[in-house]
Amino acid sequence: MTAELKTLVEHCLCRVAAQLATAAADADRPLMAYVGAGGDKDKKRGGGGSSDGYVHRLLELGLWLSYHSVAEPGMIFTLLEQLMEGAVLSDCQEIFSWVEGQKATLTTVSLSSFQTPGRGFHLLRKICPSTTAAFRKKNGVC
Repeated sequence: MTAELKTLVEHCLCRVAAQLATAAADADRPLMAYVGAGGDKDKKRGGGGSSDGYVHRLLELGLWLSYHSVAEPGMIFTLLEQLMEGAVLSDCQEIFSWVEGQKATLTTVSLSSFQTPGRGFHLLRKICPSTTAAFRKKNGVC
């Protein structure tokens, strides 16, 4: 895929994430469990039996797209940063729980994705310090 298409994919996912965060806040629902204005009815109608909220599914999609180079590999970290910027503490805890569950995949994506520190690198540094130490050693970055 071209860089322009990868950027478009990232932009689309970030827009969806922003809309879901706004909708969850307006509905006074936890971000990671938000399933739309219809609440549990939406889960039964279109969720395929999954108990995951829309943001959880969006993060899974973003991770898959990053891992398979459909989007820029660092895009998942940009998406995570965007979600955390406007989230309340309890939502951030749920996001970090998701990150902990995906740590192996995230670190696989991360080392190949960062040629230079940039988008998402600071979040990666906080989440996976051993990975960023390996990156700094590999690239001679302080």
